[in-house]
Amino acid sequence: MAETEAKLKSIRPLFDVIVLLCREYQSKRYLGRIMTFWTLLYNFIIMLGLVLLRKWVIAQLSVLIVLNMITIVFSIPKNIFKATATKITVIGTEIGFIVISVLFLVMYFLDSSHMYHVRLGLSWTSVAVNTAIIIFHIIVKIAEFFRLRKEKKRKERKNKLGLQKRTNAQGRIQIRRRPQLEISQLGRILTVPGIDFEA
Repeated sequence: MAETEAKLKSIRPLFDVIVLLCREYQSKRYLGRIMTFWTLLYNFIIMLGLVLLRKWVIAQLSVLIVLNMITIVFSIPKNIFKATATKITVIGTEIGFIVISVLFLVMYFLDSSHMYHVRLGLSWTSVAVNTAIIIFHIIVKIAEFFRLRKEKKRKERKNKLGLQKRTNAQGRIQIRRRPQLEISQLGRILTVPGIDFEA
């Protein structure tokens, strides 16, 4: 048992990543089931592209742009993600990566020219796009936090109103039943020969 745990310890982080990714997608739909595998494969290809970026730059960046577009197409249908915020984050991030890849392509084409200031401006633009992606993630997370908080308060208010209505309804039923019991008891107590109070 200890040997098995020791062997699994090295690949446990990978399992944790897979479990974390599975939580983000709906498993009821086909695209939701394959999105976990697609995300892992997509990230692996990006890492490979970054390693080999000095060779076949146009081919590498073109493949990355195509992968970004495929991810956006996969993310558009409904009921793929469990949260709408995740869907917005994924689509926004992929659009940002497409912009960065296009900027890298332009910078590569301008590499042989003497337009240093243009390439410098493009490099700073790519940095700004990366920063915008991070800020976009933060804004979406904050908006999702407040949305869930508001939804939770609305549910609590609804449950409270439902409980109050049930309590009021039970109180009305008890008020309606009480006079009938009192009249019947009074008729039994005040029983005089020849007079029927219950009639």
